[in-house]
Amino acid sequence: MPDQSPFSPSTPGGLETFDQVARLGNKRRRGNLPKHVTDTLRNWLTNHVAHPYPTEDEKQQLCQITGLNMNQISNWFINARRRKLPQQRSDAEQHLLPQPRATTPPKPSTSLGHTRSHSRDTTSILPPPLPPPGTYSSSGR
Repeated sequence: MPDQSPFSPSTPGGLETFDQVARLGNKRRRGNLPKHVTDTLRNWLTNHVAHPYPTEDEKQQLCQITGLNMNQISNWFINARRRKLPQQRSDAEQHLLPQPRATTPPKPSTSLGHTRSHSRDTTSILPPPLPPPGTYSSSGR
């Protein structure tokens, strides 16, 4: 089966490169980059989250690997830093945050032979106890 990527010499849609799509202006909707290209760029970004700015040499290497031009590489990283990095960072923070635990009553701890209860004294916020049955009448007197 022949290569059907946008970079192949004979693409069924008649477009051979992304530059040709750009030259058409608003006549056609732009296409998404091929998966292997976005995978390559996303992989670089993931490995450089702390400083997501490729050097000129790294951009040249990415151009050779992906077949994109320097401007396309630069624009992809500009957009990725706006769109993808905040999501990647929030995902990473979620993995670092402690996960919520099931609530269980606190257990008393012992320290130097003394028992301490970690529960609060709730007697001041509880309503008064009900009187024993039969100590008052239903007539209200």
